[in-house]
Amino acid sequence: MRVRYVTKYIIKQGYCKHCDRVVYPEVPETIGNRHFGLRFLLYIAYLRYVMNLPEGKIATLLNDTYNAHVSVGTVVDYLKKAAAVTDLQLR
Repeated sequence: MRVRYVTKYIIKQGYCKHCDRVVYPEVPETIGNRHFGLRFLLYIAYLRYVMNLPEGKIATLLNDTYNAHVSVGTVVDYLKKAAAVTDLQLR
């Protein structure tokens, strides 16, 4: 049996007195300024392109199964990012 895990990072923000801005540490395994990482993106792409689920059902599945608090817009954003990094064609 394969063990699956979820990594949760607790990010503490700081304040830079020199540039007068709020700064955040770099988080490993994230994609740009998104809350979820590469595995989440690949799972969404799998659900859409292999399992042929519509974006609304993907959001519902993620929310019901993982309590992920994602919207359909988040799913679409991740699909666009997946298409950009893998040259997938959006349907």
